Parts: sequence; C-alpha cells; structure tokens
Amino acid sequence: MSKNLISEQLKNFVQVSSSSFEVIHSTASFLPQKVFILDSSFNPPHKGHYALVTKYLEYYNSHSHNSSIRPSLLLLLSIKNADKTIPDPNVFVHRLEMIHLFSQYVEAEMKIDVSIGLTKHAKFIDKAFSIKERFRIPPEDKLTFLLGFDTLIRVFNPEYYKPLSLRDALRGFVESNEIFCLTRNDEIDMQFQFMNSISRDFPPVWSENIKLVHNEENALSISSSYIRNEVSFNRKGWEDLVFHSISSYIKENDLYLDILKQHF
Repeated sequence: MSKNLISEQLKNFVQVSSSSFEVIHSTASFLPQKVFILDSSFNPPHKGHYALVTKYLEYYNSHSHNSSIRPSLLLLLSIKNADKTIPDPNVFVHRLEMIHLFSQYVEAEMKIDVSIGLTKHAKFIDKAFSIKERFRIPPEDKLTFLLGFDTLIRVFNPEYYKPLSLRDALRGFVESNEIFCLTRNDEIDMQFQFMNSISRDFPPVWSENIKLVHNEENALSISSSYIRNEVSFNRKGWEDLVFHSISSYIKENDLYLDILKQHF
C-alpha cells in the first residue's frame, strides 16, 4: 500500500463515501467465516497488540469445536471515537502505513488472513452491525472483539449511552458478539472483580461472552502512549516494544518528536 493510495482511500472514505465501514486492504480471497477484530488507535502498533492476537488464537484453537473454520483478523481503525468528532483524514496516513506493516508481520508469523478496515462508528454495537453487513455474516453469528482492560472499562461506561441504561444500550452487542480481553499490569484482582460484577448485575450470557485472560508478563506494561513519550524524549529501549519495520518507519518519518513542543 503506497502512501498516495492510503491518502486517497482515507479522503474518499471520510469526505465522499456514505459507508460507515470499509475494508481498504485484505489478504483474504473469500469472505471469512470467523472474524476477530483488533480495534485500536495503533499509534503506533506494538508488541502488546501482537500479544493480544497471539493469546486469542491460542484460546480459539483450544476451545473451537470446528477446526476447519479458519479465523480471519480485522485490524480496525476508528476515525471517530466516543469523545471526539471526525478529524482531518491526513492525520491517519502514517498510522495506516504502520498498520499495514504490522499486518504483514502478523500474516507472515501466524499464517492467517489479515484485513485493514476503517470505521466512522464510535460505539461497538454500531461497529459490529456494519462489519457483519460488509462480510455477510448472519446476525446470530458472533464476531470477537479483542480489547485491553482499559477499553473494556470504557465499553461499560454508562456516560456514553445516556439516556439509555447500560443494559438496554449494550444488550444487542454483548449478547450477539464476544469480547476477548487481556489484563493490564496493575490491580489484577480488581479486574477480575469487575468481571464478577458483570456476572452479578447482568444476564448470564453477558459474562459467558466476555473472557478476561491473564496477559503475557512481557506485554503487560506496553502502551502506545508510553512509546510515543519515550520517542519524544529520545530515550533508549522503546524499539524493543515494536517490530523492526515499525521502529524504522517511526525514525524515518520523525514521528512523535513534536510531542514535547505541544507541552511548552
């Protein structure tokens, strides 16, 4: 994917297309039967993202009742989140180029089909509906969303759904899809207590469709914001948290060096 092609696709999606979800790159030669979705800012993509994909595939392979169904990964970039409006599409060009580099690594290492998608939706229930429609997945079939624990907390933040109750707002999403979540590096007990509260306060199918799994020790503390700050302060070691193609891209394009300027 060239930079010009990415820019053209972004501008068309944001400024011209009436579609709320589009696939801009895919290695799949047919519509997938099982889709799992890594929805992130990817700013930048890092080894924590890779750990999330790896852990899910391990879980899927050990729990799947139909080994003939090959899961397909969708790397999803939301150009709008629940707190912001749609920005200038140009801000996403570097991000998408890094997502493409990440997708190439995942495909080569895991031998799975990988797609890259854009969405204008902020809420997961809307994202799920548009993805199922695009891939012609029956409503009763479940998508699997891969999340970090902080994102799971935001999904269950009632402020995003007012005046609807959390139960009414999320019923259609949680009951017809799955969430696979990895723990973060602190307050592990609190995170599982949160899961217990879901079991206590909501229908049983909710907790059945949400899996919280212990993260890999070496991926617990990786975050995009930490990497951006380390780059901006010219500190050593951040390169170990991303793959070589992405660290090279960050250096070649002088990314994140202006973070310091924004604070002074």
